Amino acid sequence: MGPKKELATAPFARILHLYAERVSPKAAREMAALMEELSKKIAEKAAAIAKSSGRKTIVAEDVKLAAPM
Repeated sequence: MGPKKELATAPFARILHLYAERVSPKAAREMAALMEELSKKIAEKAAAIAKSSGRKTIVAEDVKLAAPM
């Protein structure tokens, strides 16, 4: 068994259901795993932004700046 994942799959299954009538459990697990990895990368970048600004606290603007969108 792999490492424990932090994110539940149900919310991602609901999102996928907005675009498809049927969603496999494996698809929901994969979506959750991808979002967890993306979230960790955003958090790491947001922490670096906060640190470079002389703060120990990550604020919403740091997260927005760190997101790849």
